[in-house]
Amino acid sequence: MPGARTVIWCGASLLLLGLTLPLILAQAFSTNDAYDEVYYHRPIIATMAAEFPAVDVVNYNAAMAPGYHVAMAALLRATGSWRAVRAANLAIGVLLVVVAGEVAWRLSGAVSAAFTTLTLAASSYVVSGSVWLTTDNLGLLLAMGALSLFLIGRSTAVRSLASGAFGAAAALVRQIHIWTAVPIAMNALWEASSADDRGARRIAAFVAPAAIPVVAIGSLVLLWGGLLPPRFVGHHGGWNATTFVFGLALIGIYGAPWIVLLRADAKRAAASGKGAVALTIAAGAALAPSSYNPDAGRWGGWLWEAARRAPVVLDRSVLLSALALAGVLVVATLARRAVDRGRTREMFLLVVALVSWMAAQSANFQVWQRYFEPAVLILLSWLIALAPPPLDRGRWAVPLAMIGLVVAATLLLVHGDVYGFLPAR
Repeated sequence: MPGARTVIWCGASLLLLGLTLPLILAQAFSTNDAYDEVYYHRPIIATMAAEFPAVDVVNYNAAMAPGYHVAMAALLRATGSWRAVRAANLAIGVLLVVVAGEVAWRLSGAVSAAFTTLTLAASSYVVSGSVWLTTDNLGLLLAMGALSLFLIGRSTAVRSLASGAFGAAAALVRQIHIWTAVPIAMNALWEASSADDRGARRIAAFVAPAAIPVVAIGSLVLLWGGLLPPRFVGHHGGWNATTFVFGLALIGIYGAPWIVLLRADAKRAAASGKGAVALTIAAGAALAPSSYNPDAGRWGGWLWEAARRAPVVLDRSVLLSALALAGVLVVATLARRAVDRGRTREMFLLVVALVSWMAAQSANFQVWQRYFEPAVLILLSWLIALAPPPLDRGRWAVPLAMIGLVVAATLLLVHGDVYGFLPAR
């Protein structure tokens, strides 16, 4: 369907630009992302541009890896223009949306790819990351680029190596993206096990690229003496098990329109043995403390605000626990459909990516929604693309309603913050 691809390349890009350009032109700095730009990212970029090319990647004022700052500092040094830097940051956001949509299209060739791409383009966190200078969109673009290289088509040695390089680049923007090493390794093992020649050397050659992101993080550890720059040692406070509850809850929300369209498949998935096991695991994950608590890192985003107002039992949010169970049902349903349609390899790799990402994210004490939503939207869209439901006979109205809700949320939470018709978040 050529129309769907046009929507991905043009419609989603225009939607993102339509949501971002008024904020950029307003030159407003009242949001949380704007605060990070003003007090962290912009000063770091300015300092590194003055130092370039001998930049200090040890004693700088940020908790994340310096890749984004070095790249933007090089651009600022070359052009002398902050407008060029901001334009590049916006282009990263547009590219993130288009790449995610193109991968969904190539996996499905269905109109569902257009709807999931528009949802991503409307996300307040993708919009904010495209307006203000933050590292989130670039890190995610590189990480998803690493996955896309072996999701589309058969993996080769060159693709595997390129995937490892993308994973390393992502980790050098945000350390958390070391998670890409796991699906890269799993893909290599899958390919090696299905090849005629299963010798140890061949398997090692396939798996080796997975070490590239690990080596990238290892180099930072040697420079810093730990996983964080010296100024930020202890900043993130350690492991937070609420990550799994919150991540699954977001999947439950954004997967809801698709489960409505796949009710029969959802019932079969829930009734199956594997579905029961998945729901049992989810119930165990939901036992982690999940009530709203800023001191425990459980805050930041509209879902946390909803949980703040919802019932709590023994420090567990009833809302988030229920949504997490729904999230597992979404994943189980989509996984079952993918297997039934001969997409087992892609499904396995996406589920591995989802689990790996959540496990890595759990190392961050702060369970802010901005760290979760864009990745959830992309990985969920790719799972949907493996076996999309038909959207004929008016069924397209269900995912369209979700897009409308996401656009409304962005207008209220971001534009409302900037233009003053809502209190600041």
